[in-house]
Amino acid sequence: MSRKISYVNLPERKCAYGAYVQVTWQENWCDDSDTGTEWDWMNFFWEWHSGGGSGDADYPNRASMTDIYSSINDAEVWDDVYWGAFARFGSNDFSPKFLYFQEVADLYEVAQ
Repeated sequence: MSRKISYVNLPERKCAYGAYVQVTWQENWCDDSDTGTEWDWMNFFWEWHSGGGSGDADYPNRASMTDIYSSINDAEVWDDVYWGAFARFGSNDFSPKFLYFQEVADLYEVAQ
């Protein structure tokens, strides 16, 4: 007995979203809640790491991967991330890196 394999030609699909584009998935598809989606977190981490830029330029507010890991290591809830970043950036409310962390967390609605 032989099996016939059918092939279907599908139209080319292009991804309309990149890691830098805020897609507001939760706002468009989810019930009201106070949590972030994977998109929110991906955008948050990218923005926090890139410092708002890309390429080889020096962006003074960018967080290195070591900064991010140190901030989120062993975090279970948002407060752990917040205080981890606070400690990492000198326990100073006015540290430019800490202020940028807060700004980006608010922008991508991951601060809870």
